[in-house]
Amino acid sequence: MKYSNVEIDWISQWILSHICDSDGFESTSSIVAALTVYDGVTENKVRRRLRQLRGEGLVVCETEHRENVADANLYQMNPNALDDLDGLSSPPDSSDGVGELESKVQELQVENNRLESDVRELQSQLQLLQDHFNSRGSERIGRIEENQDYLMEHAEVSELHLLAAVEIFNEHSIDFDAYLDEVREQSDVGPKEA
Repeated sequence: MKYSNVEIDWISQWILSHICDSDGFESTSSIVAALTVYDGVTENKVRRRLRQLRGEGLVVCETEHRENVADANLYQMNPNALDDLDGLSSPPDSSDGVGELESKVQELQVENNRLESDVRELQSQLQLLQDHFNSRGSERIGRIEENQDYLMEHAEVSELHLLAAVEIFNEHSIDFDAYLDEVREQSDVGPKEA
């Protein structure tokens, strides 16, 4: 693109736009800081374009004398070149990017809060399930222990009955094993008809 018959690129256009938007003189460091936030723009490129723009007469440069500052040049638009700068492109508004990032951050915070809420709900459901299974498990264990106690009592009673039967058979001199064989034979044949 040409301004005042000078060929300039997009970085130079952005520099000119930045200087136009500022009130008064703009320091080299502030121009560099404002433009190096964009992709493809480096400090060296900005300084090189500033020298080119100054050499072509599009900007006016004054030197400020400050201690410990190597480059204290101040830049302002050349008033004679301002009329030729219609349609000058400028860098994208960084506040749009900031607003977009803030919006994205808010969306992520809302999503994070929702996920944390879901995690708390799942933990609550898990705790309820654990409590349920623990109580059901305790009930089952209790029933098994009751059944075991019941069976043990009946086993003891059956053992006592068996011992009593053996004792009776011994008192009457009856062979207990022969008696059991006879009972088995009768149960295999079935009940006798009367």
